[in-house]
Amino acid sequence: MSRCIFCQKENDGVICKHCLTKKGNLAGGAIKKACKIALAVAPVVMMVFTRGKGK
Repeated sequence: MSRCIFCQKENDGVICKHCLTKKGNLAGGAIKKACKIALAVAPVVMMVFTRGKGK
């Protein structure tokens, strides 16, 4: 049996199921937050880039 590289508990793989789930949730949360920020900033950015081109 090998040990998990994060928590050092014995398991059958390199990363245990608990650590894999925890790291996946952290990554998913970061992606979700980045999308919310991008959607909030997008209208302002579009206004800046298109300013003066409609005249």
